Amino acid sequence: MNKLLAIAIVVIGLAPWPAHSAPQNNGEIYIKNSCKYAIGSLGLHYEEKSGEWRTLWYSNIKPKTTVRLTHGHAPITSNNEYFATWAKLENSERGWYGREDDAENSRTFEFNGKPYVFQLRKYERNADGDWIIGLSCDNLD
Repeated sequence: MNKLLAIAIVVIGLAPWPAHSAPQNNGEIYIKNSCKYAIGSLGLHYEEKSGEWRTLWYSNIKPKTTVRLTHGHAPITSNNEYFATWAKLENSERGWYGREDDAENSRTFEFNGKPYVFQLRKYERNADGDWIIGLSCDNLD
């Protein structure tokens, strides 16, 4: 099993988010790295069951793997289909980023005093009711 380093930051006072569908059971969140390169850093901004938005940071996601995101020993879950991600390949400046000129599909969050522009996307649940956030080499910046 991949060991991930997670750092949690609670973010308050965010820009408005798109409305989401009626609440249902929270689904676990997975990152699927379909790329042939490792992800060195990944930020995930998501809504918790409490309705509070949180940003978690992970590192060392191996190529061609799917990992369940956890915080401590507990899986990360959400019932909101909107997630914001920022990811950078290991030992590279290439990654999956939002764009400052695309306010509809990007959000900016600070971490350690530095701004990061995240991609905002809507996802569908899989057959198990979980969320799979896929990253592939085809859509690298």
